[in-house]
Amino acid sequence: FYRAHNVEKDIWRRAASDAGDPVRSALLNWQAGQVEKIEYETCSKSEVVFPVSEDDARIFARWESGATIQALPIGFDIPDYRPIPDPGEEFPLLFIGRLDWPPNRDGLKWFLEEVWPQAIEARPELRLYIAGSGDGSWLDAYADLANIDLLGRVASVDPWYERCAATLVPIFYGSGTRVKAIESSAYARACISTAIGVEGLSLEPDVDYIACETAAEWIAQLTRLDMRTARDAGLSAREVIVRRFDAATVALTMQEHVKR
Repeated sequence: FYRAHNVEKDIWRRAASDAGDPVRSALLNWQAGQVEKIEYETCSKSEVVFPVSEDDARIFARWESGATIQALPIGFDIPDYRPIPDPGEEFPLLFIGRLDWPPNRDGLKWFLEEVWPQAIEARPELRLYIAGSGDGSWLDAYADLANIDLLGRVASVDPWYERCAATLVPIFYGSGTRVKAIESSAYARACISTAIGVEGLSLEPDVDYIACETAAEWIAQLTRLDMRTARDAGLSAREVIVRRFDAATVALTMQEHVKR
């Protein structure tokens, strides 16, 4: 059995397309090809492949490796519901995730450069907390931006989700499970996200999450988002996530396929 958390070759392909240097791009494309060979060989040796999303399952199915392909979400222990407290004078936002994972790093860099300065100019009460593991030294270049707290790795995510009104998911590429969006929704905190940031989660735009793609759309959403809209979207998203990603439900699905 192969539990595939990403289609890894796609991450390398995107890195190659964004390299901006022909030599580096060629090396990354070569690496993507090597990774794809390993993924194909692993699938060929497996009876069942469990990708974490339907989109990833379709990619693995195209390889016709002979394995049964069964999409199986990552299971989550759903936390107890915690209502958003009155934020007072702040409108607190949270970005949380591995800081050296390329889709996270590139998306957050873009957000800090293209969105945040204009957003806080229009709405000074916005405040962003950035937390996560991995090498986040690249964030030092943004330490002087206004209304940002760089937390690094935190002992527990609970107090930061409890504190925030909404979370940011500025993701533009990558495969696998959208862990940030699932976790945020499980805590009943609305995601402000690109479509790819919530891909495969069955969240409806502007109902279960706050949808935006361009810098102008991000700035507009951050400027007008109110607490009632954030609470409604977070609660709606939580209902979807509980149905699809509860750990016990996912475990039973996997058990059925392993026992065959």
